[in-house]
Amino acid sequence: MRTKINHIEILEGAHRCLLVHTDFYVDSFDIIKYEKTQDMEGHTEPILKVIVLEPSKMQRIPGAEKILDDPKVITCAHDNTIMLWDLAKMEVISKMEAPPHSEITCMTFLYNCCLVATGHEDGSIRLWNLEINTSVLLKCKEEDKHTNTISCIMGYMYKESEILIAGSYDGHISNWEISEKKSGNTGGMNSTIFP
Repeated sequence: MRTKINHIEILEGAHRCLLVHTDFYVDSFDIIKYEKTQDMEGHTEPILKVIVLEPSKMQRIPGAEKILDDPKVITCAHDNTIMLWDLAKMEVISKMEAPPHSEITCMTFLYNCCLVATGHEDGSIRLWNLEINTSVLLKCKEEDKHTNTISCIMGYMYKESEILIAGSYDGHISNWEISEKKSGNTGGMNSTIFP
């Protein structure tokens, strides 16, 4: 039986490799030698999404925080876990679990504020800080809540604000202002979350 390939990503820089993501695993291949380098083992259920964070690429994104770090990989799976990986060592740096009653259905990375956003089967949306292993549930008025599974989620910059957009099986789209640059005396970031 053949395995379905869901996503392929090429990592450049000093550690050139090809990441291949299927339902059940992520494999790394050395591009120059054309040989498999290592399996990334950790999830126990099918993988939903793989996000590669390459500092060299992130520095080209307007408004993105400058990250002077080694490349990292973020994965999420049906086992309701999110993992942050060290790409060079192919080891898990941190692992977080969503509440058991709220299965993860989709994931994106918010480059400006360096947070992971996930959509869930119960219609909820969470923001995750993988550096300090915390998450927050986004809340809004009862009439504005999604009533069914979040099927897609994405972030984008609009002017100087980072916006999160989510769509669900109930046919509704929600947008959230996650962060904005504050002008004036503070000169720093003002964290906001507005539906």
